[in-house]
Amino acid sequence: TVRVKRQTFHTPSWQQLEVTPTYGFTGTVNTTLTGLPPNTTLSGAFGPIGFTNPNQNWAGYTSTSINVTPTTPLGIYTLTYTVSGGGISKSVTQRFEVY
Repeated sequence: TVRVKRQTFHTPSWQQLEVTPTYGFTGTVNTTLTGLPPNTTLSGAFGPIGFTNPNQNWAGYTSTSINVTPTTPLGIYTLTYTVSGGGISKSVTQRFEVY
């Protein structure tokens, strides 16, 4: 769970997604983030990650900040991070609380 206190100013929550290729995968994976609370913005949206070396055994990263505003409703939200590439799509969820 990520907890972010709503303030009278923008409160950022930095998020990073790590993707590790397997079985010699090369190509680009696309990343998305859904389920954001109303009245939030992203600074530096998640972007694609490219893998060019079939022997690569290290991760690629993409990151963003979720900016909570004074008008973001209090509550618990479920964020969904999705990675798609090579004909495969995988998702993971995370609780995101604005209090």
